[in-house]
Amino acid sequence: MAIAAVVRLLAFAENAASPFLAVPVLDEIFYDEAARALAHGDLAQLAALNPGFRPLLYPALIAVVYVLGGGPAIVIALQHLLGAATAGLVAWCALLLFERPAAGFFAGLVYALAAPPIFFEGQLLIAATATFLATVWLALALRLAAAETFAWSGWIAL
Repeated sequence: MAIAAVVRLLAFAENAASPFLAVPVLDEIFYDEAARALAHGDLAQLAALNPGFRPLLYPALIAVVYVLGGGPAIVIALQHLLGAATAGLVAWCALLLFERPAAGFFAGLVYALAAPPIFFEGQLLIAATATFLATVWLALALRLAAAETFAWSGWIAL
């Protein structure tokens, strides 16, 4: 996870120096504008932006950062932190699945150095958050599967 954090810190530093960070494009525009509308409580603008076919959980998470005084750069930094945590979760999932520390280490290392996750973590896109949440779900499912006793409550909660 430390390797993932260092790699993502370097990617964020490089991305922060780019003028493209301040200019959202395509889907990033929607997420940014929807988050700003949610942060300001402007439901009319939100309804105009979203005719009902896009989920609003991700813009709501961005809106929380905007309300706390952050901007797109803070959201991207948080996404990179989620990416580093995802690398740790991937390592843990591989350890649970293969029961070998080397498998966990190499799986986490591959995710930590993989270019696509790092690229998408540097955008205002849902991919980084969705990948983290899916990996959390997988880790919980593997943990429940490895448990010595079967617990319906755990599987129902998933």
